[in-house]
Amino acid sequence: MLILLQVKYKTISSSLLLFAIMYLMELGLIAIGVGDNANTIFLITQFVFIPLSGFLALHLFNDLFGSDHSTFLHTFYKGKVEKIYGVYLAMYMIPLTIICVLLHFRYGEFDIIPALILIFTQVLLFSSLSLVIFAITSDMNITITLFVLYLSVELATFGSIGNLIHIFYMNLQEPIVFSTVKHMIVINFVLGIIGYRFFKTIVS
Repeated sequence: MLILLQVKYKTISSSLLLFAIMYLMELGLIAIGVGDNANTIFLITQFVFIPLSGFLALHLFNDLFGSDHSTFLHTFYKGKVEKIYGVYLAMYMIPLTIICVLLHFRYGEFDIIPALILIFTQVLLFSSLSLVIFAITSDMNITITLFVLYLSVELATFGSIGNLIHIFYMNLQEPIVFSTVKHMIVINFVLGIIGYRFFKTIVS
């Protein structure tokens, strides 16, 4: 994984810088205690870091789909896609776990376990579907545009459109508990696994 990051550094450096800036800003929001409960910052966490997980995954795996400089990386990825993707998910979840722990200690009424499980399924879904869409369209701009449209609709309507799949917890009053997010967790996980399996089939 370290070798891959060294090779891909120039490609993902801007995304990592954006991640670092947004992460520091969120830590600042937690420090000053924005909102009456953790839900406001948790919503920001979802709408910032979940899309970024898909964006980073695109840059991490885009060489598998006909890039001009993909010969070495095709060889490197061969037989390692599952391992690389698993390590990526684990590494991405570390800073998000820290945020959830800080939210718990800062606000008290914040259940870490369901929050972390929900975030993991969201990261799994966004990253896998971004790879699938990119593999089908071979156009990163189309992939990003589709996700921006989805995020815009969700944020503008606050998840009130009935026929749309809602993967975010957007309740600013009720503390997050298993009973309120279990359906999201199941949907996100199932769609995420389907997306990953499809992606793995394409690159195999």
